[in-house]
Amino acid sequence: MPARALIVDDEPDLELLIRQKFRRQIREGEYEFVFARNGLEALNKLKDDPTLDIVLSDIKMPVMDGLTFLSSLGEVDRPIKTVMVSAYGDMQNIRAAMNRGAYDFLTKPIDFHDFEQTLNRAIQEHQITSAGLKAGAPWISPQTEPEPELESIPFDLRDVIARAIAMVEVRVAVKGLYVRQSIAPDVPLRLIGDPDRLRQMLIVLLGNSVKFTERGGLEVRVGLDPEGPAPGRLRFEVVDTGIGIPADQVDQIFESFAHVDRSTRPKYGVKSEPGAGSTVFFTAGFGTAGNPSGGAAELMAPPAAGDLESLVAGIRILLVGDPEDNRFLIQSYLKDTRSTIHVVEDSADAIALFDPGFYDLVLVDIEMQAMDGYATTREIRRIEHLSGFATTPILALAAQTFGGLVESALTAGFTAVLTKPIRKNTLLEALAKHAPMPRRTDWP
Repeated sequence: MPARALIVDDEPDLELLIRQKFRRQIREGEYEFVFARNGLEALNKLKDDPTLDIVLSDIKMPVMDGLTFLSSLGEVDRPIKTVMVSAYGDMQNIRAAMNRGAYDFLTKPIDFHDFEQTLNRAIQEHQITSAGLKAGAPWISPQTEPEPELESIPFDLRDVIARAIAMVEVRVAVKGLYVRQSIAPDVPLRLIGDPDRLRQMLIVLLGNSVKFTERGGLEVRVGLDPEGPAPGRLRFEVVDTGIGIPADQVDQIFESFAHVDRSTRPKYGVKSEPGAGSTVFFTAGFGTAGNPSGGAAELMAPPAAGDLESLVAGIRILLVGDPEDNRFLIQSYLKDTRSTIHVVEDSADAIALFDPGFYDLVLVDIEMQAMDGYATTREIRRIEHLSGFATTPILALAAQTFGGLVESALTAGFTAVLTKPIRKNTLLEALAKHAPMPRRTDWP
C-alpha cells in the first residue's frame, strides 16, 4: 500500500512539480499525493479521508493560513504528522509552527532530496506510532495488531540511541531545547536483540517528551536494571523537564507495549508530577557479545551525537553571514559542546576578524551580498598564505549543490560543502572530521 501524503499549497505549479519529481515512485506505488489549496480545504480532506495522516503545508496561504490550519488539527480525531514549509529565513513563523505541534519544517526553494528524506522520516515515525494517541493524554493508545516476531541480531547500543534522537533533533533545536544521552560505564555496548523495536520504543517516548516540553530539554539514560542480575538486562529512561503527566493518565502510557518481548517480561513505569517533568522508563533483556562497555574507547559504529559533542568540545568557530534560521540551529546544536562561536553577518567583518591560526574551523554562507562566500574564502586563503600559517578548514553552507557548486567551492578554497538546513549529526560529523583535534579518531 503506498504511503499517502496531503500537500497543502496555493501554488498550482507545486502539484505539477511534485508529480514530475516523484513520477517513478507514484507509478510504482511507493507514494500517493493528495493536494489542497488552503488550510480549510485541507482540514475538510483530513476529516473526510481517515487514511491521510501525513501533511506538508505551506504557512502563507489564503482562506486559512498554515498556522491556523495547524492549530485546527485538534478537530481531526487522530494524530497528524505535519511538516511546515516557509520561506528561507522566516524563523519566526517556523518557531511558531513547531510550538504548535509541527513535526518538522522545510524551507523554500524546496530541495526535493530534503523533501523526500523529511517525508520518509514522517512516514516512518507515523508507522511507529500508528496506534495513535489516547484522547486527552499525550501517550500511546493500545495496539490491536498481533505481536511482531522479535529479531535477534548483533547491534551497537549507541547507534540505536543516536538514530532515535535523530528523529527529533530538528524539533528539539527549533524549540530551543537540549537533548542528551547518558550510558552508564558498566552497560555493554554490543548487544544481541531487536534494534528496530528498541529504537521504535525510544522514538515514541522522545517524540512525546518533545511535544510537551517547552523549556529545558530531555535526556536518554541507560543503566543496568537494578532488579535484573543478567549483564544484558538494561533499564532505559527518557527524562524531560516538561509539563508532567497527571496521575490518572500514567497507566495509559505503556498499553501499546504491553505484549512486547514475552521472554524477558519487560517492566514499564513513569515517575511524573504535573509541572515538574517526567521520567519514563522501561527494562529489556538482551544478549551480549562480550564487547566493550559504555566506558570503553573502541567503536563499533560511527560516534553518536553525544560522542561527537565530546570530540568537538572547546573548538573555536567563525560563522560568517548565514541567515538567522541556520545560525539559530547551529548555535543550538553546539550549545552543549562548550565551543566558542563568533558570528559575523558579512564578509568585510569576517576578513577583519579572521586571525590565521586562531580559529579551528570557519563556516561560510555561499550567498552573501557585496562579497559572496567564494570571494571571502579566497581572501582568507590569501591572508593565510601571506602569514605562513597552515590552512584553516572552511566549510561552505549552501541551499543546494546543483550545477557544479561543489566543484566551484572546492576550487575557491573551501574544504567541504554542507547543505542547508543542516542536521545536527551532519554538522557534528563535519566538525569532528575537519577540525584539527588530536583526540579525534578517524572513521568514515
